[in-house]
Amino acid sequence: MQRSHPITLPELAHVDPTALDHRALRAEAAATEAALRALKAQLRRTWTAPMAALQRRFVALRREATIACVLRAGLRGRRHLRAADEAIWAAAARLADRHRRPSPTIEAADALG
Repeated sequence: MQRSHPITLPELAHVDPTALDHRALRAEAAATEAALRALKAQLRRTWTAPMAALQRRFVALRREATIACVLRAGLRGRRHLRAADEAIWAAAARLADRHRRPSPTIEAADALG
């Protein structure tokens, strides 16, 4: 459900929530969370081989999940983290850009020629 009021967080003020593909954003977050669960299950087992690569992948996936949560909370005018640094906000803005729906005016212009 999209809200009609503007975002009140200054870090995401330039993001138009109505221009985002929320379904794709949720699907990406769900895929990341599923991958995290699978990796976590592997890391909980007895280690029979070096696990450093899996641990690094786990940390990277955890950061992706956090960024998605920061963006989704920000779109609702909330904060997922109390003290998110600039890198997190910048990554959330990049994620929003990646999930921006094409502008109807651009599609119409492309169709005309």
